[in-house]
Amino acid sequence: MNYTHRWVNNDECFVDPVTGAHTNRIEGAWEVRIKRHLKRMRGVRKELLAGYLDEFL
Repeated sequence: MNYTHRWVNNDECFVDPVTGAHTNRIEGAWEVRIKRHLKRMRGVRKELLAGYLDEFL
């Protein structure tokens, strides 16, 4: 998987002044990717969800 790991220390600031990363952007990007992945699978049974997410992440 090709991505840049970014994090935000919310105790110090909401937006990282160097990278511009912020919690909403990071969480939103993951939400979109996971929803797109699950949509291609046409949903998933609850008991299998954790395993699929582990594989995806």
